Amino acid sequence: MEKLLNTDDKWRSRRKMLTPSFHFNMLEGFFEVFNKEMRIFIENLEKYSDGKEMIDIYPLIKHAALDIICGTAMGIELNAQGDPNQPYVKAVEQYNHLAFEYSLNPINWIAPIWYATGKAKKRREALETLLGFTQKIINERAEIFDELEKSGQKVEKKRMAFLDMLLNMKNENQLSNEDIREEVDTFMFEGHDTTSSGIGWTCWCFATHPEIQEKVYQEIYQHFGDSDRDIVIDDLKELKYLERCLKESMRLFPPVPAVLRKLKNDIDLGGKIVPAGATVVINQYVVHRNPMTYPNPDNFDPDNFLPEKAASRHPYDYIPFSAGPRNCIGQKFAFYEEKVAMIWILRKYKLTTNYKLHENLGGNESILRPKMGIPVKVERRN
Repeated sequence: MEKLLNTDDKWRSRRKMLTPSFHFNMLEGFFEVFNKEMRIFIENLEKYSDGKEMIDIYPLIKHAALDIICGTAMGIELNAQGDPNQPYVKAVEQYNHLAFEYSLNPINWIAPIWYATGKAKKRREALETLLGFTQKIINERAEIFDELEKSGQKVEKKRMAFLDMLLNMKNENQLSNEDIREEVDTFMFEGHDTTSSGIGWTCWCFATHPEIQEKVYQEIYQHFGDSDRDIVIDDLKELKYLERCLKESMRLFPPVPAVLRKLKNDIDLGGKIVPAGATVVINQYVVHRNPMTYPNPDNFDPDNFLPEKAASRHPYDYIPFSAGPRNCIGQKFAFYEEKVAMIWILRKYKLTTNYKLHENLGGNESILRPKMGIPVKVERRN
């Protein structure tokens, strides 16, 4: 978490160094992992595919997203989808919940009270699990990387995991061991929790809007037919309606519902001066539901992202990945992953639910998790 609060100079130099890691060609190399893990995901859904009983698919989505981030960021196979009691997932949930609870309730800021509740110990244990997991993987991957280097072999750049790129930068004296741990912790922590939220809420929007889901399915079917071949990056360009649906889902349910920013200069807000140095909260959840920008803002309407409508809005009217210099460096990665996931899910299954869209609310945490999970019926398509 400390990586998210880096000073300007440290952040700026690190961002400049890491941006090439998210180039189009590098992201294309991650599609092998996307497809492999989503095949496992749809196989796991098969046992629930009679369309009769409602199940919560959110934990399954989280495990798939964790396997994807481990494969792409760490270059390892974690198999969280085969082990539903994966401790890293539980530690992320617990740490996130306790950190948010601490920040919201000032009484928790009184150290004796915070420690007396036992929550300080639980948060420390969760953090130790998170840091221990990533450090273990970094050490193991560094050994493999060094052995390849000594033998004169190199990992094909297009197939490099994020960690491999960082280890390569270490060998060029650009990063220290601590720098690598910070980057991997951030990418692991943020990279699976946010995509889980994005995929989960999109499934929810489709389950509560069967007519829109069917329209997306028809678009997918027209492109892929009956094939269950792997999805490649060029496929994503053809599925414009699905893309609009994903954007609309993140409008209603932005995975990160709010961010904090420290002002560099005084700003005038409605005649009131907010001084430089003040910390302001930018609430994407509220920004995205501005009725002056989005008519019927609580409705799920993919037409909000028709090209002509999107062009008429201010760029900061839609900020699911934040905006400006400190926007999310992994936003293309996340969007590609979510799009691939929805193609795999919808070309195999139909999702329905007994609930309405806004009966499922987002929890009060740093990631917008659905309070009810994603309770849906899964029906196999013919």
